[in-house]
Amino acid sequence: MSEKRGFVVSTPLNDAVESGNLELMKSLLQNGADPNAIDDEGTAPLNLICNQLELNDLHLSMMQQLLKFNADVNINKNLENNSPMIQLFNGKRKGKLRYEALKLLLENNADVMQVNRWGNTVLNIILYQKEYTNTVELIKLLMKHSVDVKTLHNTRYYPLTLAINFPSTEVAEFLLKNGADPNRINNCNDETLLFRICNKESLNYMDFKMVQLLIQYKADVNLQAPILALFRCKYFTDQTDVSLRKKILKLFLENNADALAACEYQGSIPRMILGRMKYNDTIEIIKLLWKYGLDVNTKHKHDFTLLHYAAHMGIGEEMSFFLQHEANPNTVDVNGNTPLNAMCDKYHIEGKDLQAFQYLLRYQVDVNIQNDKGNTPIISLFHRISEYQLRYEVLKLLLKKNANVAHLNNKGKTVLHVIIQTTEKRKDFFDDVDLGYRLNIEEIYRCMELIMQHGLDINVQDRNGFSLLNEAISYCNLDLVKFLFKHGSKVTTAQFQGGYFQCQNNVLPDLWMTQKIFAIIDILENEGFQIKNNHYLSVMKFLVGYYVPIKSLRLKDALKSGSTYVILNYIKSKDLSNPELDMIYNYLYLAKYRMVYMDQKTYHNLQSSVESLDSRDHTHDSVKIKENIEKYIKDAKKVIIVNKTSLLEILASSPDKMYLLLKNCDYQSVVNSQHFYQTFNGISSILQGHINKSLVRGFAKNVSLNPMRHLTKGLPHLCCEYIIEHLNDNELCCMYESLNL
Repeated sequence: MSEKRGFVVSTPLNDAVESGNLELMKSLLQNGADPNAIDDEGTAPLNLICNQLELNDLHLSMMQQLLKFNADVNINKNLENNSPMIQLFNGKRKGKLRYEALKLLLENNADVMQVNRWGNTVLNIILYQKEYTNTVELIKLLMKHSVDVKTLHNTRYYPLTLAINFPSTEVAEFLLKNGADPNRINNCNDETLLFRICNKESLNYMDFKMVQLLIQYKADVNLQAPILALFRCKYFTDQTDVSLRKKILKLFLENNADALAACEYQGSIPRMILGRMKYNDTIEIIKLLWKYGLDVNTKHKHDFTLLHYAAHMGIGEEMSFFLQHEANPNTVDVNGNTPLNAMCDKYHIEGKDLQAFQYLLRYQVDVNIQNDKGNTPIISLFHRISEYQLRYEVLKLLLKKNANVAHLNNKGKTVLHVIIQTTEKRKDFFDDVDLGYRLNIEEIYRCMELIMQHGLDINVQDRNGFSLLNEAISYCNLDLVKFLFKHGSKVTTAQFQGGYFQCQNNVLPDLWMTQKIFAIIDILENEGFQIKNNHYLSVMKFLVGYYVPIKSLRLKDALKSGSTYVILNYIKSKDLSNPELDMIYNYLYLAKYRMVYMDQKTYHNLQSSVESLDSRDHTHDSVKIKENIEKYIKDAKKVIIVNKTSLLEILASSPDKMYLLLKNCDYQSVVNSQHFYQTFNGISSILQGHINKSLVRGFAKNVSLNPMRHLTKGLPHLCCEYIIEHLNDNELCCMYESLNL
C-alpha cells in the first residue's frame, strides 16, 4: 500500500526506511515486497538509505537486508540518475560509516564506472568532497575494484585535477604515487595543474605545498609557462599572497623555469609587476630573475624595454636598478623613442616623474636623439598641454645636459613652434578667465623665455619660413602674440599662413576664436602692419569654415559658429539623432518667437530640411519650449549692453544692425561671462553663434568691398554693396580668390 509522504507518493519500503523500522522492512520483504520499487521521484529504498545526511548502524542493517533480497545496487531511476553508491557521497554528508556502506555495495558488484546525469563517477563525487578525512581510504577501496586514477572521466576531469583543491596534499600525493600524470591536461584547451594553481587570484600556503609536490613528481615547470600565471592580471594588495608568489617563483627557477618567459600582451614578469607592487618586492623578484638569466635589454611589445616601461611609469628606483644592471638608456622602441623621449611624451607629468628624470639623466643619456617624427626629448616634452610647471623643471634638466633648442623635427618645427601649436586653447580674453589656463600660460611664458635664453632667436623660422609670430597668429593665440611682441618679434614676419589658415584645417571657429583673431588684427595694425588682400582672404576663409568638411563636424560646432549655411549642409548630410533634433528645434523656436533674428527664407529652409528628416517618432514639447523661451526673453531684456540697448534688442536685430551695435559696445564682457552661461543655460552656444555669425558676416562684407569694385572695374559703391549683400560668405571667398590678389 502506498500513501502521500509530503508531496511525494512513497512506497511501503521507503516508509520503513524513513521511520527507521527494520522489522517492518523484513516483514515486507518476506511477504514479497519489491526491493527495487520506486516512489514517484524514482527513489528506491537503497537510494533513500544512501541519501541520508548521516548514516548509522541501522541504515547498514537495512542495506544488508535489501541486498539479501537482491536489491539492485546500480539502480538510478531518480531525476539525476544517481546510483546508491553516488548518493553516498553526493552533497555535504557526514562521513561516518560511508566507507562501510561503500564496501558493502562494492562487495555486491556495484559498478564503479557508472555515471550520473552529469557524467560523474563515484570517484569524481568523492573528490568533490574536500571535508572527508578518509578520502585516501575510499580511493584505495575503489582501486581494489578496478578504478583507474589515471583515467579521464566523463566530466572531462582527471582525478588529480580535483585533488589539487584539497586542504592538504595527502590525496594528490596518493594519486601521484599511483601513477597520476602531473602534466596531463583535461582537454586541448585546458590548463596544466601548475598553471591552475598559479593563476588563482589569491594564494595560500597549501597552494605552495601543492606546487612543491607536483614539481617533486616531475611536473613540467615550462609547460604553458605557469611562471607567468603567477603575476599576470593580479592585484598585489595582500603581502602574504605576494610572499607566496615569490617563494613559488624561486621554486620554479630552481627547477629550470625560463626566466625570460613572456606573454604576447603583458610581456615578461618584470613588465607585469612594474608599478603594481611594492618597490622592495619588485626589486627582489627582478634580482631573482636576473640571477637566472633575465636580460634587462630584452624588447617586448612595441620594442619597449623594461627601462621604457619604468620610465613611462615614472618609477625612478626601478629605473636606477635597470641602469645599474647594464640597461641601455639610448635603446629605442618601434617609434624610435628612447626611454627619455617616452617620458617626455607622456600626457601627464607628475611629481614622481621629476625624480625619474633625475635618475635617468645621471647616466650617459643622449638628450638629442630623434624619434621617427624627428622629435628630440625637448620637443616631445611640449607635445602635451598640461603640467607646465613640472615641464619647466624637466626643461631645465634637459638644458643642463646641452639639449639642442634649435633642432627642427620632421615637420620643420622648432620647440617654440611646437609650444605655440599645442598650447591649450581655452577662453582667455575677457572677464571670466579660466584660472587653470592663466596659471598655465604664465608657465608657458617661463618655458619659452628659458629656451630663448639658451640661444633660440625670437624670430626663428621653421622650414616653411613661418616665424613664431606667424605661428601664434595662425592658431589664434592672442596671449602668445602679445608675449612675442613684448620679446621683440618682428611684425613683418606675420604671413597669415599655416595653422588654422591652411586648407587641411578642420576647425570651425566660434565666437571666442573670432574675437581673438579680430583682436590680433587690431594689435598688428597698431604695430604698423599693413594687412593685404591675401591676408584678409586667409582670415575670411578660416572664419566662414571654407575648408572644413561637414563630416568632421558636430552639430554643436555648427550652431556655435552660427553659420546657417553650415547648419543646413549638416542637416542634409547627416542622420540626426534625437538630441540633435532637439537642438535644431530649439534654434527654430528661438527664431519663431523673435529672440534671434532669422529671415523668412532661411527659417523655412531650415524647418523644411528638419521636418523632411524627422520621420521617426521624435516628439518635442512645444509648450514647454515656449515657456522656456519666454523666460529667456525676459532675462535678455534685463541685460543692458550699451545706452539702454538690451541683449534682446541686439539678438533680434538684422545682421547689419547687429554688427554696428556690436562694434560700438562692450558686448564681450556679457556674453563671455559665467553669468551668461548660467542665465541662458541650454541655448548660450546658440546665442553666441548668432552673434558670431553677425561679426563674421560684417567682416566678410567689409573686406570684400574693394575686391568687388576691382572685379567689376569700378562699379559704383552702392552697386557693389548690393551684389555683396546677395552673396553668401563662401561665395564671397570664391569671388575674392578668383581675383588672385
